[in-house]
Amino acid sequence: MRAVKKLTNFGLVIYGLLSCVLFQHVSADSFYRAYYSQMRLDLVTRLQQLGVHGHIDIFGKNKLGLYIPTDSISPQCQEHSQLYLKGVEQYERWALEMLDSSGKVPSGLFNGNVQDLGNFEQCLESVTIAPYNVQYCALWIKNLHKLPDTEVSWEDSPPAVGGVDMFRPYLEIGICLPASCKKADIMSHYNNMLTPYNMSIDLNKYACTVANERDPLTYPDIFFLIILAVTVTLGIAGSYLSIFNPNPDSKPGSLAKLLSCFSFYGNAKSLITLTSSKEPLMILHGMKCISALWVMLAHAASFMFIFPMMNMSTALKFVSDRLTSMVMVKGELAVDSFFFITGVLVFYMANKSLKKGTRFYIPYFYFSRFIRLAPAYYMHILIILTVVRYMNGGPMWKYHVLTPRDNCYKSWPYHLIFANNFINTEEQCTPTDWYVAIDMQLHILAPLLMIPLFKSRKWMSHFLLPFIILVGSLALGAVTYINNFPATFMNDRLSFRPKSFTDEYVLTYLRFTPYAIGILTGYILSKGKLKISKTLAWLGWLVTSSLLGVVLWMSWYVHQETVLYDRTIAALHNGMQRTAFALFLAWIVLTCEFGMAGPLKKLLSWKLFQPMSRLSYAIYLTSSGLQYSMASSRLHSYAFSETEIYRDLCGDIVYAVGIAFIFCLLFEAPYVKLANLVFNRNNTTERTVKRRRSGNSQYVLQEAGAVVNNT
Repeated sequence: MRAVKKLTNFGLVIYGLLSCVLFQHVSADSFYRAYYSQMRLDLVTRLQQLGVHGHIDIFGKNKLGLYIPTDSISPQCQEHSQLYLKGVEQYERWALEMLDSSGKVPSGLFNGNVQDLGNFEQCLESVTIAPYNVQYCALWIKNLHKLPDTEVSWEDSPPAVGGVDMFRPYLEIGICLPASCKKADIMSHYNNMLTPYNMSIDLNKYACTVANERDPLTYPDIFFLIILAVTVTLGIAGSYLSIFNPNPDSKPGSLAKLLSCFSFYGNAKSLITLTSSKEPLMILHGMKCISALWVMLAHAASFMFIFPMMNMSTALKFVSDRLTSMVMVKGELAVDSFFFITGVLVFYMANKSLKKGTRFYIPYFYFSRFIRLAPAYYMHILIILTVVRYMNGGPMWKYHVLTPRDNCYKSWPYHLIFANNFINTEEQCTPTDWYVAIDMQLHILAPLLMIPLFKSRKWMSHFLLPFIILVGSLALGAVTYINNFPATFMNDRLSFRPKSFTDEYVLTYLRFTPYAIGILTGYILSKGKLKISKTLAWLGWLVTSSLLGVVLWMSWYVHQETVLYDRTIAALHNGMQRTAFALFLAWIVLTCEFGMAGPLKKLLSWKLFQPMSRLSYAIYLTSSGLQYSMASSRLHSYAFSETEIYRDLCGDIVYAVGIAFIFCLLFEAPYVKLANLVFNRNNTTERTVKRRRSGNSQYVLQEAGAVVNNT
């Protein structure tokens, strides 16, 4: 015991010395917070240039010019604008409703509030009494704040992640206008109106929503509805047979087996069935559940910086000042936990199948993963392309939903072949689709690592695989250093270094280290129980947790306001973080499975984690879209509050689990069961041979939380 204490104290001393060496006299790179601090200083000068003292009198000399486009091009827009102006002057209700629906220059400019969306609903409802049709437009007024001096011009940089712009410090005001005023009219009027203030206007193609506008069904919409109708019909028929089987003692025929794959009742029962927590690797259910929740937390943190917020500076302090906030900031590591878990299970289950005499048949190995990922993924893409636009509305809805859809129309063929992380990378259907492509690509490459390990080649397990992991970490650090990429949270990186998404974040050869560590962990588990002394166990905990602690501490440090970017620290952080996190997870798995984790194994093996673990893939596919769409449908700016963030997250979790459950029943579980129905044919000797060839594929289907029990 004394030896353990001495070892622990020694480790803490080394940890402290390492921290001093790493964090003394260095510079960090949190651009976001530095920008907002500088903005407070620059804004005073800018207001002095405008000859005003704050938001109350910006455009004060031309108040109505902000709301009524009298200086337009088309005769009809001019006519309606003059009618609008006359109605305001004569206090007509319809004109006052339109004027009252428009936003104003917001208060709180010094705290980062740059949006006033007005009253979207009141504007569109005013059409019932207005003498013409009306529209709501969200205007981006540039150059109230000075843009940051960065390597990439914010004016020219392409949208990041799925086609949606990350943060831009434009003054955004919602205006209620006559529908006869087209883009050219609006641009002409507002550019003329803003020129004296040294400002300009930006109007994207989805900035305006016309009252009573209709979006007719398209052929892709009809195609999706047909698939949905067929799936629901099969699900109801299968459920009827599962519940009211007229011949329970007879052997089911081919049609009955097919319908059972789509049975809502049978698949739901499989999803919620709890199995023994004493089975091997049951702790992975807990890890997958926690990772799914962590992904949602990360997306909640990301989306709150994209959409209107009254106190942006307060939110940035929350992210930057607290070490505990790094759990939210480093949410991107949750995706690496899924790569690690998949690597563990792919090797462990395939090796288990081999020990039972099943041949490792590579075509079936690939096909099983395709069946596991593709049907749900393809339906997810189809929903983005079709019916999602009907699901809500609001002043920002069209822009934030239809812009990614337009990009998805350009890139969906590359999504179908799992190449969207290399081709048309900036045009993702949703911001998270790159993960599925990398997962499939890693699965294709996995046999290169697995086959030598199956044959117990020590050169692979002892030398080559650790060397590959080391090279992967060094390569990521080198890419960060060469390209001058930051080490801060995702929004910060994408706003100030848009290429970090395409050139670093989504590339398979820079993200494979957790997967490789997972395969190596599965190999160690397959060799049997290891005998590790308590001293060595404590040392393992100390080393892995210290490495992860250094990464979290570095992340906290680089977000501080008082220092500037340093590429060496950024390269060290980015190169270490995924490998350090995966090693920490590997040690958790090994100690739990070899009986050295105490109550941690009991916690992670808790049976109630199993249903959500089985839904984790569906949650990943649907939750980001759910959270993004809910934020996109906001009718006004909101004020950041720590308690409200977690309250909203709890609501997101409830919605996400419910939607993922329905999505899984419709588009995931049936196809996994169909695959297992094919893999387990055993009516003849020939079919038995085929089943033995493809047996490992069933384990691969099971590893991702699929529903595989034929009920």
